[in-house]
Amino acid sequence: MTLTVAAGLYKKSNLEVPKSADPVKAIIKQSLFNYLDELVIGKTVVDLYSGSGNIGIEAVSRGATYAVLVENNYDAIKSINNNIKKLNISDKVEAEVKDVLKFIEHAKESFEIVFADPPYTIPVNHLLNTVNKIIEPKGLFIYFHKSSNTEILVKEMKLIRTKKFGKSSYSVYTTV
Repeated sequence: MTLTVAAGLYKKSNLEVPKSADPVKAIIKQSLFNYLDELVIGKTVVDLYSGSGNIGIEAVSRGATYAVLVENNYDAIKSINNNIKKLNISDKVEAEVKDVLKFIEHAKESFEIVFADPPYTIPVNHLLNTVNKIIEPKGLFIYFHKSSNTEILVKEMKLIRTKKFGKSSYSVYTTV
């Protein structure tokens, strides 16, 4: 399976996708980035549970200055590194081989936009209670989740948008 960068500098570039990944569908990614529009330009971002790096690379393609792609699956990291190399973006994109919760716990930097697309099968309470530690003031947290999950509370964050696509949704939060 391959994914395509939808817009920006790397538009129409194909991305390698590991077998273990369940990437965000193109229509969802397009909707999100149409909503974010120019908010991505000049921002630092982190893509948690990165899979192929699809979301973080799309952000850089659309003007984010720097992205960290966090993933602990070695097949996924191999695909991420291949995508970084193929697009020649190692100066703008960094892969971190680390468990997301450990990354948050030990992070020495914070980000203006945080994307998280955890597998639907894992518990996310700890993520939702700690992710605010790595988000800049007035930053955004974009959380991909099942549409059946409603009333998702994120510590010290305010919900500003939820968009549903059948069984999948994304929610956008801002710091308070």
